[in-house]
Amino acid sequence: MANYFALARKIITGKTAQKFMTSTVKSASAFPTTIEKAAVKMKPTAIENINKITRLGNRKSTELYNYLPKEAQKNFENLLSAGKRLGYVKTDVSGNILSGSLERFLSVFDKNSYSKMLYLEQNFKNLEKADFKKLLNIYKTPEKMAANKKNIIRWLEQNEKLKNIAKALENEGKNLAENAKKDILDTIGIEPQCRSKGFESIYDKISKEVLKGKEVNDIASARNVVRDLVGTRLILDDVSPGAMQKITDNICKGIENGKINPYRISNYANASKRYLSDAQFEQIQKAAAKKGIEIPRIESDQISVSGYVSAQMNFIHSNGVAGELQIRGKLMHKYAEIEHIPYDIRMGKNIGKNIPELEKYFEPIEDAVTSLKRNGLDKIYDKYILDCYKYIRKYEQGKIVGKFKLPQFPKKLYDYKILSFESLDKIHVKANKIKGAYELLEKAA
Repeated sequence: MANYFALARKIITGKTAQKFMTSTVKSASAFPTTIEKAAVKMKPTAIENINKITRLGNRKSTELYNYLPKEAQKNFENLLSAGKRLGYVKTDVSGNILSGSLERFLSVFDKNSYSKMLYLEQNFKNLEKADFKKLLNIYKTPEKMAANKKNIIRWLEQNEKLKNIAKALENEGKNLAENAKKDILDTIGIEPQCRSKGFESIYDKISKEVLKGKEVNDIASARNVVRDLVGTRLILDDVSPGAMQKITDNICKGIENGKINPYRISNYANASKRYLSDAQFEQIQKAAAKKGIEIPRIESDQISVSGYVSAQMNFIHSNGVAGELQIRGKLMHKYAEIEHIPYDIRMGKNIGKNIPELEKYFEPIEDAVTSLKRNGLDKIYDKYILDCYKYIRKYEQGKIVGKFKLPQFPKKLYDYKILSFESLDKIHVKANKIKGAYELLEKAA
């Protein structure tokens, strides 16, 4: 029961409870009488003062739990259930909670996250792990969850239907990907990397729309949501102004001959670092305008806050599929792929892809990312990421010469070195091997 109390202590708050438990440790003989008097005053309030309550031994924990107000016991059981559902709280063959797993669960989330877990457990039973995590990340507070309860219910009712739509759209993307890849090769003269969007990504996108109150009833409405069904990337060795001008000229020719029909360009980063200059941007706009296509000027700050640099274009391919083209340098590409691990965790994406070995491998990274926020260190980490991207872009531009060496990981984040670019690079390589092996097994089956 000691493990139970470790969780219960997050639910019982207040000076009376703290004082009571401290005095109980000093005077074990007074335990039964003291607890009866103090239990009445304990309130099952928000989860606060987490580390201020003294831990008791097994016998005392059991007795304390029995004297908790019923509402506190219910909150405790719901929170424990959430920990199990998320895969944090684990048990042995006899059903006893493993202390290490419970300590992990208690150490990584903030108060607001635990409150959201309680809301979901109280209102939506039997959620799958991925769906539980999705709701935790989409809604910022339990109040937002409550305000969108009808949308959550509708989403759960339509879940199987949405998954079928996502699967159908995934298959459509696979069938159209090669033609889309050929469009880019024929237009720009450089063979791009190409991938069709996977089931999980499609399902996430359409789920978010439904949870916002929008309708996604069939594959046609899903296409309107998933505007990057096929993604192509130009990973360039040469990102000089001259090389980018040649690419710009070829994009304009592709617009003129109908190979690509752009409707949006996002030039991530500030003016001194963009891959596309203002003049090149306007050149593409004018080529599209001649075909009756208006492209709004979007200098997006959504991603550029991190320092990440990319020229991104959304268009309709000649075969009608919605596509997205990303243009970036080889160095920027390498580190953007690596940094996507913590980025996706922050966005609540299912980075484990339901592969058990991969989920276990990513556990410490997920813990570190969540703990950063809980301990108020996320802004220091954001600054580190920004400095790294600045360095990478300057190196690409030739403003830094000599041996490539990223900025040093902050000393204040010593306990989070697993999130350094150097560590994430090794993790990224191993994760790709795990995914590759899994894909081979799937094909063989």
